[in-house]
Amino acid sequence: MFDAVLVPAGKDSAAALAALGDAVHFVLEAYKHCKAICTVGEGVQLLSTLGIAAGIDPAAMPAGVVVATTPVTNLGDATAATQIAQDFIAAIAKHRHWDRVNIDAVPA
Repeated sequence: MFDAVLVPAGKDSAAALAALGDAVHFVLEAYKHCKAICTVGEGVQLLSTLGIAAGIDPAAMPAGVVVATTPVTNLGDATAATQIAQDFIAAIAKHRHWDRVNIDAVPA
């Protein structure tokens, strides 16, 4: 029913989402079904449920996973925010990212 997931920034928001089984399950399902996922700032914490470390280089993320390590409004560079948006749009446009590895290990 959903083609993509955006996990917002915010320390309290990330903690609240990580504590909600439904939210974690939703991100796991999106990942397992090869859907586009974008996390902003602290929202990257939800990716740890997939075994993806928060400190990993955004360029080394699995296919279709876009990470803005800081909130795009705080990047101080409009081109960086635009690039993240364009990367997420491009990931959504692919519909699914079949080249993800180890999705069978994802408990969803």
